Amino acid sequence: MSLLDFVPSSLLTLGAALSLCLGAWLAFFVDESSGRFSGLTSSLSAGIMLTLGASMLLEDFAPLPVGLFVAGALATAALLHVSHHHAHHASSHSGAYVAGLSAAAVAAHSFPECFALFSAAMVSLPLGLALAAAMVMHHIPLGLSVAAPMRAEAGGLGKSLKYTALAGFAPAALAVLTYAFSHTLFSPDSLEPFLAFAGGILVCIAVIELLPGAWRVGKTGVVGAGFAAGAAVMSTVLLVAGLWEG
Repeated sequence: MSLLDFVPSSLLTLGAALSLCLGAWLAFFVDESSGRFSGLTSSLSAGIMLTLGASMLLEDFAPLPVGLFVAGALATAALLHVSHHHAHHASSHSGAYVAGLSAAAVAAHSFPECFALFSAAMVSLPLGLALAAAMVMHHIPLGLSVAAPMRAEAGGLGKSLKYTALAGFAPAALAVLTYAFSHTLFSPDSLEPFLAFAGGILVCIAVIELLPGAWRVGKTGVVGAGFAAGAAVMSTVLLVAGLWEG
């Protein structure tokens, strides 16, 4: 594992994860009652993640990568279910309690994304950059949701930024450490099929989390256009990355 790849991949993952803080800050200055912003950004992010996740599987359609792809999707679906369950049961409590529990749920939700982002960036920085952009578009609305219960409380902005900073930093650091630890147990070549695991994560997040969320708050035409634009951007990035590496 080259330090020249590790450092930019780590910084990219951390920066994308900490975009939650931007969403928390915007919650105090932007009216998101219409849901248009969330609908557009979620559909764009879904198009990017679904296209990249599918490409990771199609790159090596052998039994092991397919099994890892399914495992990544199932593990992520279970984690999303748990995070949504805890966020739902916080709704009757104080703003600070809701924000804190929402931040914990977002952190659990973000770990597979951070792992997929770091894994992709270690293989190809252009892919990592595209996935980081998708993650930022997805995390800004998440930051908004964490900070929303704190808007009416004294010192709400500072507390929201603290919660979202922890919710962003913890899964990013854990993802980097998990990847680094796996490299101490396996050779780099044996880890190549695990990109399919990351692909399963991305497809699951796009299908179970992003697209349904976009349809709930956004107009059909906007969501469809956002998804198509995201898929087109990711396809272009994949083509450029292939030419660069070739």
